[in-house]
Amino acid sequence: GQMVQLDAATGSIEHVFDTVPSGCTGASVWGSPTLDLPNDVMYFGTGNAGSCSQQELYGDTVIELRLSDLSLVHSWTIPVSEQVHDGDFGSTPVLFKATINGIVTPLVGILNKSGRFYALPRDNISNGPVWQARVGNGGNCPQCGTGNISPPAWDGSVLYIGSGTTTINGKSCEGSVRAVNPTDGH
Repeated sequence: GQMVQLDAATGSIEHVFDTVPSGCTGASVWGSPTLDLPNDVMYFGTGNAGSCSQQELYGDTVIELRLSDLSLVHSWTIPVSEQVHDGDFGSTPVLFKATINGIVTPLVGILNKSGRFYALPRDNISNGPVWQARVGNGGNCPQCGTGNISPPAWDGSVLYIGSGTTTINGKSCEGSVRAVNPTDGH
């Protein structure tokens, strides 16, 4: 339940961001953070909230922190109506750009174990997704073909998203890599 910044030379802890209150478990950080160096921020996703006597704000959440001190910039949590059992963000986010309504828009995207990929505006991820796309059937067992945890990739024009079991053109597939339009998720 933490993101920790270390001094590379000494290994000493410089800053800590807690995703859960002290003494609680949950909102684990599964993937590597994605760094946006020109904007001095990082993005990462978290797993489910745990069972704690205190409120856990960052379960199933995409978090943006300032690189200099790990202070919170923005966060977005999957709405309760879209949450699934054990629906962690078990992937690493990807930075990409899309032309939306004629404007080049910097986005950050991340895959959830629910099988949904979320594309959020980097200028304020708290506003929620610009678009979302179902790329897998979802579930809680990545080793069984459900519970999508593959990190996406961006080649400068096409977004690539891998997933577990899915249906493409009416045919069931045990896994896939999709080339996705960064503007709208198609």
